[in-house]
Amino acid sequence: VYPTDNGRMHHHRHRYRHVLCQPLLGQQAQHHKLGKQQAQQPAAKSEGKTSNEVDKPAENKQFKYFSIAELTHSDTAQARGIDNTPTKDVSERLSALITNCLDPLREAYGAPICVNSGYRSPAVNKAVGGATRSQHLTGEAADLDTGSRASNKRLYNLVIQLKNTQGFKFDQLINEYNYSWVHVSYSKNQTRFQELTIG
Repeated sequence: VYPTDNGRMHHHRHRYRHVLCQPLLGQQAQHHKLGKQQAQQPAAKSEGKTSNEVDKPAENKQFKYFSIAELTHSDTAQARGIDNTPTKDVSERLSALITNCLDPLREAYGAPICVNSGYRSPAVNKAVGGATRSQHLTGEAADLDTGSRASNKRLYNLVIQLKNTQGFKFDQLINEYNYSWVHVSYSKNQTRFQELTIG
């Protein structure tokens, strides 16, 4: 079982701002208002990296749509005073999840996607009754909601379409409780392309 523990969150480009989404009540999510591209800094001479890539920890990296902070937010953790701070390794895996899975999926979907649950520390995972081997524990999974069961089904099918047409990679794709939300995971260590249904 992969329970959700967060208030649904609406992600904004290059900002961390949580807005309560109520898609099941028919509230329409606002479209992303994309600002101007950030000016690129001059390339650093060392090792061929740009200056904003040198010695920059994963949690401070800028992504197009999602953020590390968004994926580590937990209402359960806040309510119960549980620390849900990711380790460096978890932050790197969350970075890989965003870069290789969530941001490309959001780009292809073309509309806001709410995060119900991302990283869970062991204490948070236990508090919400998560599976003991859940990829939420390792920072490799996110539960997504686009506003309705019908649109969640479209998101699920889009992942499969992207896999077949563009080489989109994922480890697990799960339809949870008749598309109440969609669980998707990405791992550098395995790409099983598992398509599953729970509930």
